[in-house]
Amino acid sequence: MNCTRIAQWLPLYASSDLSDAQSVQVRAHLAQCESCATLADEYAAAREWMQGTGAPEFDETFFAELRYGVRQKLAAQSVRAAWWTLRWQPLVVAVALLLLMIFSLRLFQTKGVPPTNIAKRHAPLQQPEAVPTPIPPINELAQTQKPRVPWRKHGRALRIKQEEKDTIVATATEPARVDEVEKVAEPVMSRIEIQTADPNIRIIWLTQNTQRAAAEPLTR
Repeated sequence: MNCTRIAQWLPLYASSDLSDAQSVQVRAHLAQCESCATLADEYAAAREWMQGTGAPEFDETFFAELRYGVRQKLAAQSVRAAWWTLRWQPLVVAVALLLLMIFSLRLFQTKGVPPTNIAKRHAPLQQPEAVPTPIPPINELAQTQKPRVPWRKHGRALRIKQEEKDTIVATATEPARVDEVEKVAEPVMSRIEIQTADPNIRIIWLTQNTQRAAAEPLTR
């Protein structure tokens, strides 16, 4: 068995305070370990010496002095505690008065504020509302957006104008067709309107109908 555990049990083994099973384990270990057996003999000798020495006898003077010393220590401790309490007492009173003054001043200020100001002070902050962007009318939108003529269409219109001029110079009998050429160059706008989920928001798309603009002079 472990010597450390046996060394803890040896004082109890010397005074016969161990159980039967523990005593058997200690005796078996002492038979094998010489150092633990020596330590057990020392505990047994010390116990015999303590039992062989008689209890000391004290007279009445000894007990009187003992009582006097205990009373002196108790009195000194009570005086120290009272001095510590008196030391902190003015500070506690000053702090209590200061807190009372602050509370009274706060209460007086609250009573002097009008009810409307109190309501405004405690009213929750209002979040800014989103303002919808105004949509301009269709006519204004059409006026602000200038039609863009593709360069191919523009070049074609210039060629048509040049051919018409040549025709006018060659025949001199046909009336001028400058108005028709200008109508060909003039774009025709198509309007597409898309309504979104929000009734206040619409998508307007203006496109050029090039086929219709090119076909009008031919039909005439």
